[in-house]
Amino acid sequence: MDGNKKLLELSINEAFTSIFALRKITRRDYEGKAYLVVEVADSSGRLRGSYWGDDAAKLFEELKTAEAVKIQGLIGEYKDEKDIKISQIRAAAPDEYSPEEFLRVGKMPREQLEREIDELIASVSEPHLYALLHSIFDNNAFRDGFFTAPAGKLWHGAYIGGLAEHTINVAKICDLAATMFELCRRDLLMTAALLHDIGKVEELTVTTYFDYSVPGRLLGHLILGDRRILEAISRIEGFPQKTTDELSHMMLSHHGEPAMGSAIFPKTLEGAILHHADWLESQANAFSHVIEKELPDGMAFSSWIKPADRFLYLEGYREKIDD
Repeated sequence: MDGNKKLLELSINEAFTSIFALRKITRRDYEGKAYLVVEVADSSGRLRGSYWGDDAAKLFEELKTAEAVKIQGLIGEYKDEKDIKISQIRAAAPDEYSPEEFLRVGKMPREQLEREIDELIASVSEPHLYALLHSIFDNNAFRDGFFTAPAGKLWHGAYIGGLAEHTINVAKICDLAATMFELCRRDLLMTAALLHDIGKVEELTVTTYFDYSVPGRLLGHLILGDRRILEAISRIEGFPQKTTDELSHMMLSHHGEPAMGSAIFPKTLEGAILHHADWLESQANAFSHVIEKELPDGMAFSSWIKPADRFLYLEGYREKIDD
């Protein structure tokens, strides 16, 4: 295997030896014989694999808590999709890999992300909202988590810096919308845009792959984010209760409807704008990723995209990518 090749760049019947993040491992039995089914990943994506060695049961006990594995195998096919036929597998030693090498990284460097977030915060003039933004983003531990976190586990912004990039884009969309509707309270909208997904810092974990934390699964980022905001507000003297209530409403309604995870429907102009800006950015980001990933395959349409429940048209973007 070419040492520079990523997992999804490997071809059918190509042999390799490499280290990958171990996302899942299960032990199964077939006619009394144990075998392993694994899902491994690197920054290019994920593949399923299977191991049928006589020591499968023993290896399962050794590997079920491993973060990364070293695999010798061959790329095969299973149900018309690539999979790995594993000949050897073991836990990777900590000094054999760096967790970050398995994760996708966004195109915008952290310095640019930080600069743009700080400029957006500086554009908010209402004193209480300005103080709230600084109270949250000036916390070093939170700030580091925010600029490291993805925006999602798999569908959109699933890379280091994804949360900050998503937040910047949503805030820019909201800023433009605020100029179109004279009743819109820009400072309130921009504050909510900058804070709407801060709960993802606690909701998602970043190790050798992205996953949900226990609080993330139990509560979700809308509630976790609202809690962080309310805690920060409690330390700001004279923060208006009316503004507190409206910010909480926007945090808890920005997914649009209960079927999509919101506690309530948006009931303010700013809440409606935030919801649609969030939806637009997340869908555009996810569609862009699918197009960039699958366009090199040369097909007119993508494979079936389960989160979108459709095929995506690719051919129209070929010249754009080539440029």
